[in-house]
Amino acid sequence: MILTNNVLQRILCIRNGDSVGTAFTIDHVARQYIVTARHVVDGIASGGAISVRHEQRWAEVPITVVGLGDGDADVAVLAHAKPVTPSHPLSADGNFCIGQAVAFPGFPFGWDAGAENMNHGFPFPFVKAGIVSAIVPGPRERIYIDAHGNPGFSGAPLIVRQGNRLGTFTVAGVIADSPNDPITGEHAGFVGAVRIKCVLDLIDANPVGAPLLA
Repeated sequence: MILTNNVLQRILCIRNGDSVGTAFTIDHVARQYIVTARHVVDGIASGGAISVRHEQRWAEVPITVVGLGDGDADVAVLAHAKPVTPSHPLSADGNFCIGQAVAFPGFPFGWDAGAENMNHGFPFPFVKAGIVSAIVPGPRERIYIDAHGNPGFSGAPLIVRQGNRLGTFTVAGVIADSPNDPITGEHAGFVGAVRIKCVLDLIDANPVGAPLLA
C-alpha cells in the first residue's frame, strides 16, 4: 500500500510530558481536529498544550479538549485555534473487513523520517502495514491488526484503501496499543485499534474544532 500526501502530511509526532506518540488530523463538518490515543495525552485538559515536532524542535501547541474516550475507547480528540496541517481530502468512515490490508503511519520510539522541507516543517512518519485479523464486537468495538507495533505508534491512524485510484484512502480507526503475551511477556504480534466512529461521536457531541480556511 503506497500512502500519499493526503495521509502523510496529516501525521504529527507529539509529546505530552514524558510520553511521545503519534497524532493525526481529520476534517469533519468544515472543522479540523487532532486525534490521538488517550493514554498518550494522559492528564491533558483544555487550556493546556501538547508539543508537536516541527522544524526539528518541539513546538508548544495550545489545545482545547474536544472529548476523551471512556473505558476501552483509548482515543482523545483535541483542537487548536487554527488548522495545524493541510486539509488534504481524506475521509473517515471506518469501512473495512477482516483480512483487509491496512497501514498505520507513526513515530516508533519517537523516531522520524525527516524531510521536513517537503512537509511544511513536519517530519515524515514511518509506515507499518498489516491485515485486519479480528473485529471483536462490543460497546467499544475492538480491532486487532496482524502486525508488529512499537512504542510511539499509539495514536496513529488506521488507514484503509478505497477503490483502485491512487490516494483514495479512509481513516478506519486509531491505533491504541500493542499487547504482550500474558505468559511470556513478549509482543503478541497484534496491534489493537479503536474504530473511528468513537472519534466522530466525540466530535459530534462537542464540535469545537478549528474552522477550515475558505
